[in-house]
This record gives sequence, structure tokens and C-alpha cells, in this order.
Amino acid sequence: MTAQAGIYPVSPSEAIYCRAYQDVSSKPLAGTNQYTVTFPAGQLPPAACFWSLTLYGENQFLVPNSINRYSLGTQSDLSVAADGSVTIYIQANAPSAAEMPNWLPSPASGSFYIVLRIYGPEDTSYIAPGLVQVGSSDS
Repeated sequence: MTAQAGIYPVSPSEAIYCRAYQDVSSKPLAGTNQYTVTFPAGQLPPAACFWSLTLYGENQFLVPNSINRYSLGTQSDLSVAADGSVTIYIQANAPSAAEMPNWLPSPASGSFYIVLRIYGPEDTSYIAPGLVQVGSSDS
């Protein structure tokens, strides 16, 4: 099987692409909401090469934002919690200073989706954690 999208499809032994259009409650991802994705301790995406989590707007383009950040992953200086977990904050408004390294800005309105790319996957049966709605950008 090869990738279902993209210019140059590759085999799952080379890369895995996981897309999320809904949160864990099966609600469409919306810019007016705040979400988290938490990777438990020792359970970051299993990549021999690298991994990235990228956010796309409903037009399938990257979403302009004040910090020019469009993805997080292996190349990011992510903040790790005391228990070893890593939480990504997906929302339009900036989070607290402590959460900023793990902020993936979303649009202020409209829908969006997330793509997790794992290059050189060490476990092709990996199941990525889901997005949990934790609030509204209006709150």
C-alpha cells in the first residue's frame, strides 16, 4: 500500500501519514475551539528519521499566524512535562508562556485538519493520540 495523497507516494515502511479531521468525540475540528494532543511518556511518534505534526486550513493550505509556526515535531524544542508526557496545544489564541513551545496555532474560525507524518516509522501499527477539545477560543 502507498500513501493516498501527495505528489510522491511512498510505502508505509518509508513514511506514515495520519490525518485528523475530528476530535476524539467525533466533532469536526473548528478554529473557535481549543484542543490538546498528549503523547504519553516514551510514546512520541516512533520515527527513525523524524516526525512532524502540521496544521492545514479548510483550503488545504498552511494557516498564517503571528509566530510563523506551521508544524511541530522532532525539530522542535518541545516542552516535556514532569511525568515525561508531551502535550501539543492547538488553538487560535496564544497559550501561557510555559505552553508556548508546544503551541500549534489554528485559524480563529473555520475548520482545519492535522497531519502527523512519521518518516522512517519504527512501528507501522502506531496509533496516534486523538485531539481532545479543552475549551473555546472565546473563553
